[in-house]
Amino acid sequence: MKTHAKTVETSATAKAGAPALAAVAVNSATPETPIASASTTSFRSWRDGLEVVGFWALTLVYIWRIEFRGSVALDVICVLLLGAIPILSLWQRRETPRDIGLRLDNLTHSAREVGIATIVAATLIVACGIAAGGALHPSMDLIPIGLGYAVWGLLQQLALQGFVQRRLSAVFRDERITALASAMLFASLHLPNPVLVPATLVTGYVWCRLYRRAPNLITLACSHAALAVAAMATFPPAWIHDLRIGPGYWLYG
Repeated sequence: MKTHAKTVETSATAKAGAPALAAVAVNSATPETPIASASTTSFRSWRDGLEVVGFWALTLVYIWRIEFRGSVALDVICVLLLGAIPILSLWQRRETPRDIGLRLDNLTHSAREVGIATIVAATLIVACGIAAGGALHPSMDLIPIGLGYAVWGLLQQLALQGFVQRRLSAVFRDERITALASAMLFASLHLPNPVLVPATLVTGYVWCRLYRRAPNLITLACSHAALAVAAMATFPPAWIHDLRIGPGYWLYG
């Protein structure tokens, strides 16, 4: 009887201990999940960072080694290839136009904030232009230039916010650092223009912060065009060289 009782007790103990052993096994396996997740996140941040650096480097090569040579066909090919990089990146991640800021639902909100920032920036640009020896000389010729810059500005904002800023946000967790890094890369592409480099550094940072608050590329493109027109209408041509960058800046005139 004692032997049978011990057997029954042992069996009951084993059954009671089974859930505890299972819980221990589950708990021991749990830490592996965050490690795998951290590894995946690290890989993605490295990949996103390399995409941005590669795009920036290839753009510099185009500006400094190809664009100023004057071959229209080569320019078109290079611009299409450069434009394909962010587009393919967006497609590979299945990001929609709405995701990157081509949207209307937040247009009013974004327009209000971007509009205020643009008025302030335009005022500073006009004041700096006059201080540099220029004068405010609006012209009807600036209308088609502004319309053209709205399209060109949209492409630049798509690359800056829709691609560079969004990718760097996986590298830098602080949105202020992300905005600053994006603006610095953007400004470096405007060397050696003494007006565009500081202007794009400041406006690039502000645009990135505003984009973070309300992602809308349409309002940012309009801001880009308005500020470009303000600079061309105010700064002496000897300063801005028709907003040229790279070796083309020195070839002006």
